[in-house]
Amino acid sequence: MLIGVIYMDSLERSDANDAGSVKPEQHHSSERTYAKEPGPEDLERILTIEQELEGLDNENLAIAFMGEIIQIYMNNDRLDGAAEAAERRAGLTGEFEDWKKAGDWYHEWMLKESDQEYIHYFSQKSASMYEAALEVDSVHAKVRTDMAVEYMRLGQPDKAIWNLEKVLGHDPDFLNANYNLGVILHQMGKKDKSISYLKRSLELAEGTEKEETVRNFLQQNEIQTL
Repeated sequence: MLIGVIYMDSLERSDANDAGSVKPEQHHSSERTYAKEPGPEDLERILTIEQELEGLDNENLAIAFMGEIIQIYMNNDRLDGAAEAAERRAGLTGEFEDWKKAGDWYHEWMLKESDQEYIHYFSQKSASMYEAALEVDSVHAKVRTDMAVEYMRLGQPDKAIWNLEKVLGHDPDFLNANYNLGVILHQMGKKDKSISYLKRSLELAEGTEKEETVRNFLQQNEIQTL
């Protein structure tokens, strides 16, 4: 896996089960102070909803219940719980936005983790949610680009490159895809091939908040785009 590189994603920082994702055993709470449980009343309400969901054959009501669980976890700053509930809701609705939200929240929670097992798990979950979203909308540039970032974290650069090239096949001027592909190719030693993507990303980023990110990468790696 490549580390120490800033990739671009489309997420605004917040506020189908993957058979290959095995959640790590829970660590002692003192090791994960950012992952505090919701309060007793909220936990009791979640338990009540889960009991209501058992054997429930009213899909609309089940979707509403999952929405309530999501809100409880969001109110407690537990994006991991919200993501799991969003994944379950997406399994019922099959809607693009539900899969995307699950992927976004798994990703954002992954950024809180320091343990490599948890980082790998949540990154893998995020990628699988984006895969499901792309089954609904296969040309969504932002989601496919964000999924490519997860594949880089998972040590799968070939998948990342394939997806970024697919994005640029539909939208050659998508900044995030140009920059991320240039960075990946550079880090893989394909520096000559990376230049055109990095040069284009600098042109596209000019005057935006992302210009500094591009320029910093170019300067740190002594890359000349002229």
